[in-house]
Amino acid sequence: LLQKIPWLDFSETEQAGTRISKFEGVSVHKDDFQLVSFIRGGSEVILSMLITGKEILPVCSIQISIQSSLGAKVTQIFSHLYGNTFSLQPEKLLLIQGKFALPDLANGQYSLSIGIQSQESEHWKMQHYIHDVLFFTIHSDDPRYHSMASVIVKEVAFSEKELS
Repeated sequence: LLQKIPWLDFSETEQAGTRISKFEGVSVHKDDFQLVSFIRGGSEVILSMLITGKEILPVCSIQISIQSSLGAKVTQIFSHLYGNTFSLQPEKLLLIQGKFALPDLANGQYSLSIGIQSQESEHWKMQHYIHDVLFFTIHSDDPRYHSMASVIVKEVAFSEKELS
């Protein structure tokens, strides 16, 4: 499985965090292991991550942020809000994969940033954050996707009623 996954090179990407846990590999791909670069809004993608830790971190969560080409945050996902957490052990390599549908985004360029957080009492602490790990383009021929807004509302109904 690890040989099929098309890993991204993020060595030159802006990174932050304590690095007590860190990403060793990251990929955003489709079921057929093709990297995501040009996709339709609403499509399913798989986020594959190789993660290591230097200390025991009993409760960790993945953060996913999607930004527009202007830098505006379009959406953010925290795995713990969906009931998905994991623990890290020192020097153990962990493969984590998440499958999700991209939001229905308007045509244009976007970037994806990811992070590992660990829970410390009532707060979450950023362990490793990779800014703009992937740039991708959303395209659809549907005219609703050509609007200037970032998120598309797929179903809208209007009615009319003559009052006089």
